[in-house]
Amino acid sequence: MHQRSANRKMFPLLYGLGAGGNVETGENPAEAAKRELKEELGIDNEIEPLFNFHFASEEITHNLHVFRAKYDGNLRPGEEFQWSGWMSLKEVDRLATENKLCPDTKVLYERFLKEYL
Repeated sequence: MHQRSANRKMFPLLYGLGAGGNVETGENPAEAAKRELKEELGIDNEIEPLFNFHFASEEITHNLHVFRAKYDGNLRPGEEFQWSGWMSLKEVDRLATENKLCPDTKVLYERFLKEYL
């Protein structure tokens, strides 16, 4: 999990799962996911594709390509985050109940729980 920095335009101080960003010219979604994981959290691991979905809200509309990376080491948060670390499912559930998850993260998390746990 990570908590977005207070100075972020979109969803300041809300929590998100993992790392993410745009697919650059010449990249496929898997290449972009690996690059973002390394840039944002300092992780250089293999990834597994899980699912894709379209997210739309008043603030943002985008297509998400969701991957899973297994990693249990230390995280190195980038400047976009004021905090990053590990949380139990119970802790993430609490954030969801308190409306402290980014809206796209909430949808992603609910789908992950339904399909993978």
